Amino acid sequence: MTFRILICVGFMLTVSGMSVTAAERVRTDFAVKKPLFPTMRQYYAADYRKPHLEALLKTYGSAEKLEAAAQYNAAKGTAYVLVPSAWSRGQGGWGLYLHVSPADTGYLPDGWAAVLAREKLIGVSPNGIGNDADTLRRMRVTLDAMAAARTEFGIDDKRIFVGGFSGGASIAASLVVEFPDYFRGAVAECKALPLLDVPAAGGVYPGEYNHVTEATWAALRGYGRRWYFGTGTKDFNFPSVTAQEPIWRKLALEIQTEVVQDLDHRDLPAASFAKALAFIQASPGQTNRPTALVPKPSSATEPAAPPARKLLHVTGSVFWAIPHHTATTLGEPGKATVYELGPNKSRKELATASISYVWSDKRHGLEGKYEFKELSLPAMAKVSVEYALNADLDDGNGMHTQTATAVPSPRQGKPGLEVEWLEANLKAKKGK
Repeated sequence: MTFRILICVGFMLTVSGMSVTAAERVRTDFAVKKPLFPTMRQYYAADYRKPHLEALLKTYGSAEKLEAAAQYNAAKGTAYVLVPSAWSRGQGGWGLYLHVSPADTGYLPDGWAAVLAREKLIGVSPNGIGNDADTLRRMRVTLDAMAAARTEFGIDDKRIFVGGFSGGASIAASLVVEFPDYFRGAVAECKALPLLDVPAAGGVYPGEYNHVTEATWAALRGYGRRWYFGTGTKDFNFPSVTAQEPIWRKLALEIQTEVVQDLDHRDLPAASFAKALAFIQASPGQTNRPTALVPKPSSATEPAAPPARKLLHVTGSVFWAIPHHTATTLGEPGKATVYELGPNKSRKELATASISYVWSDKRHGLEGKYEFKELSLPAMAKVSVEYALNADLDDGNGMHTQTATAVPSPRQGKPGLEVEWLEANLKAKKGK
């Protein structure tokens, strides 16, 4: 198994719409012949991580399923790597910043290259671990990329930082929670990591680490790690990011929250990245102060903060029964649409997804599934799902359109909602 890193090192190179100053060459031949550990369970073998491993085994159901979720083709693994021009082999004092992207393409935020150069940091952002990838795989690939870069560039082990945007932010923050022996701190942009249940207006943000014992929290505190969360007044994750800090402080973990005026759901400016690194690297005792940097309204006419919201994961399945001995031609792919339900039977469309379906000879029909990830909703919102299929049953009536609406229910043992198998019938009618 290999992990390849694309190293961008002195000319202007445009990557994902971002211009960066690199040094001399582009390399695609760098490879790590073996991952950090051969199995995911070995990543969690340390005594400190045993509670996390036990929770993972419970979530995935078996060690085999856990390993399958974390597996990836390291031979095809690549990363975007920025090497400041001042770096040279054998020169000490250089650190590493790893950036977890919410998309499959790795990148470093616009303007951050100058901060990396000033702080003597190599920038690495793996490809192929966007929000659609399993959380375990995203963590494993980031750990392997860290090990590869550490070997290649002679990194100071005490200066390894991790960060990310949106879904990548929660991965970065989790890596420092679970692997504080590898990372000095996290820079989390526009996404919270509620360690325990966080009260919110009309609901609660579910905790990600309710399974952790006080002994493990105490061990984490012993590492002295720090987490910097950044959001904006126009970011839809503003409520969850700013609401979580009391829980972190209750656990005596060092966290700083910055709110950037008028910033929506996008990367923090370079100045905020520099503040984050300064906070993480500050000497003990320099950061024992209130850290919620929420700007004060300039006038009484400014709008109040938006209500608490939550990220919802909705899955569902549907079965269309087709009359026996009927030639069937499908039209456009099936569609599922999620609506937010309001007063007076009003509804607001949130998202639409295609329904992937397969033919079931046993049941003589189409079995379809759909999924919506990270829908942002008010904490107490209700939703409905409408699904539709177009099919010509060769009865002379052309395309039949079948639609139905269902209200999802909580997923057993998992956050989010699901729709159980919904039965629908497409009936052939007498031809015209």
